[in-house]
Amino acid sequence: MKHFKKLISETVKDSKSKWAIKEDMADMYKQDAKDFKSILDFFKDGNISGAKKLLQYMDSLPRDGAIYAIAADTSNGWVEENLGWRIN
Repeated sequence: MKHFKKLISETVKDSKSKWAIKEDMADMYKQDAKDFKSILDFFKDGNISGAKKLLQYMDSLPRDGAIYAIAADTSNGWVEENLGWRIN
């Protein structure tokens, strides 16, 4: 899950950036990073349905980032078959 872990670290970094703090967006990035970490934990535990459910309730932009990162770590077909998201 190299790409997904990179997404997490970049999101944490964004949450600490001056512009995110100035624009009052730091908490949003912190929540996205927390959700990403939960998804990673679901994967580590083999709980794909838990990851799928959390992804369904995320905002579209962070969800899309997560889906693309997961696809980069697995495949587009795996994402469609297991998570129900099609990447064109």
